[in-house]
This record gives sequence, C-alpha cells and structure tokens, in this order.
Amino acid sequence: MHYDAIIFDLDGTIINTEHLWQQATMELILNHHKPYTKSLQSQLAHDLRGKFLGPSIEHVKKLTGIDVDSAILGREKLAIFTRLLAGSVEFIPGFVAFYEKIQGKGLKLAIATNSDDICVLNVTQSLHLDKYFQSHIYHVQHVNGIGKPSPDIYLHAAKQLGVEPSRCLVIEDSATGISAGLAAGMTVIGINTGKNLEQLKKAHHIVETYGAIDVETIIG
Repeated sequence: MHYDAIIFDLDGTIINTEHLWQQATMELILNHHKPYTKSLQSQLAHDLRGKFLGPSIEHVKKLTGIDVDSAILGREKLAIFTRLLAGSVEFIPGFVAFYEKIQGKGLKLAIATNSDDICVLNVTQSLHLDKYFQSHIYHVQHVNGIGKPSPDIYLHAAKQLGVEPSRCLVIEDSATGISAGLAAGMTVIGINTGKNLEQLKKAHHIVETYGAIDVETIIG
C-alpha cells in the first residue's frame, strides 16, 4: 500500500532520551528519600516507556509511596530532565539516513509525541527538528493533554497534514504509542530501539533499526 504521510514518535524513536527520562525518575525518587533498587529500576523502565508525564508521575507515586502533590512532582521531574537534556540529546542511529532516503517520495512528515511543549521546544532548538518537520511537530498540549495510548495526538497530526488516518504510517518504539497509532486507524511500524520486542508485538511491522525498513516494500 502507498502511504501519503509518516508520523513519528519522538522520544526513543527519533531522539535518544529514554536514558535521560530514567535518570530523571531516579533523581526524583532519591530526592524524596525513597529507595531506588535494581528491581524498581527495571520495573519503571518497562512501565514508563512511552507514557507522558502525568501518568508516569502517578505510577512512580504508587510504586514508591512518595506523598507529594503530583503537579509539584511533575514540575520537579521536568526540571531535572531539562537540565539533563542540555547538550546531551542526539538522534537515534539511522534516523537521518532514513529521512534522506524518503525524500522525493511525496510523503508528508510529522512528529506526534507525549512530551510537553517545553521538552519539545528544547529538543527542537538543540537538533533543529523544524528543518526536518517544519511546523508539523505536535505535543500533548495540542490535544488538551490527552496523551497516548489515546489516538488524539495522531489524529491531530493527520488532520494538520491533510491526510486520512488510513493513509498514514506511524513509527513507534513503545506499546503505549503503538496502541495509539492502531486506535487512530494507522499502519504502525515498531522500531526496537529499546531492545524489548514485547513492547512492539502489536505493531503491523517490527524492525530492529531504521536501516531495516524497506522503503519500497512498506512505504511504496
């Protein structure tokens, strides 16, 4: 099938920030004098992948017993992440080469992310994402804070591109994001940047790297 658009997730799909989010979670927990064990680290790495800030904070509170207002914790974690982000963000290997490969295919491109406006602004400035996506960079504030796995952010991106959802291809790295793409009625490629195939099992196609995406066969 020929597609008219590709909509990318951001964290873990285009940029390598999952380790920064994990570190921000660790610092947040330790700041509130709660233990951060290896088992908790593993559980949080699995549970929080692809989740946006609000639900991730609630999950951390549930697992650790931190008794602080969620909004305060959210701002604290975001401040930690923003500090860690400075000078540390980079593209996922293979993304730029894939982007160059699909040029001339007549595809419209967008980002649809669970990150908020501040994170997206910082990353856009660091990596000049607007050079690749122009103004089609959409975050949860564009859909009233309704994050994945709800399909809202993907449907919003498709509407802004002027493309029917069924003509959109999604590239995602998490179960949460894949569920959102499927709920939007889009075809989903799961890319295994997190080295966890279990996260990707519901995707239509699963690849290990961008180089494994057969542009002619999958995209048309």
